[in-house]
Amino acid sequence: MAKQSVLSQLATLSEETLAKIASSEFAKDAIQGAQQAKDRVERLVKSVAELDQRLDALETRVSALEPKKATPAKKTTSTAAKKKTTTASKPRTTTRKTPAS
Repeated sequence: MAKQSVLSQLATLSEETLAKIASSEFAKDAIQGAQQAKDRVERLVKSVAELDQRLDALETRVSALEPKKATPAKKTTSTAAKKKTTTASKPRTTTRKTPAS
């Protein structure tokens, strides 16, 4: 039973403290400042979203005006094709000439 009375006293004190804090001028000013900051952020997010929509529209218009770029053909070479191009001729034999004395 003693624990319940301590807990109930603690709960009562906490409630009273919260009520005093909520009624203080500092808390009212802090809540008002937080609300103003929230409103500013919401306006900024809305304006950024509008700018993003305008940018998307401009990008679409510019891409419609630009000529299509031709993509160059890809050159594919295989190493097997390069190896087959070796010559199959006889090896050369050289004869040395000795200088005449």
